[in-house]
Amino acid sequence: MNNNTLIKIIIVNNHPLFREGLKLVFRKANHIRLVAQTDTIEQALMFLKQQAVDLIITDLNASQVSTNDIIVTIKQEFPHIKILVQTSYSDSEILNRIINSKADGYIFKNAGKHELLAAIDKITAGGTYYCDALS
Repeated sequence: MNNNTLIKIIIVNNHPLFREGLKLVFRKANHIRLVAQTDTIEQALMFLKQQAVDLIITDLNASQVSTNDIIVTIKQEFPHIKILVQTSYSDSEILNRIINSKADGYIFKNAGKHELLAAIDKITAGGTYYCDALS
């Protein structure tokens, strides 16, 4: 994406306070537009059929089924959409499953706003962002 393009984002998280915090971060970022927020990834999938989106930021536990399976489904149906997974888990097996599901990145929930914005910019520019969890 070039610098003049708005990044359209969906937040998928079942914690309203966490979503409100992300909304405040995005409100101050002129290049980001929050287009939706949902409690579950299944709700986000329904929204994706109606609205163009660049990035989904989802909680690892935002689905009744395996989030990894949902990521694979999204990537098959909407290959242009980038996915950033938020997690509080640092277990290498879980993080490797996220990577193998073809998520474009993961970030810990305790990351700061600058790291989050850097991850979004890197992912939407075509890269990946996997926070340094296993060091």
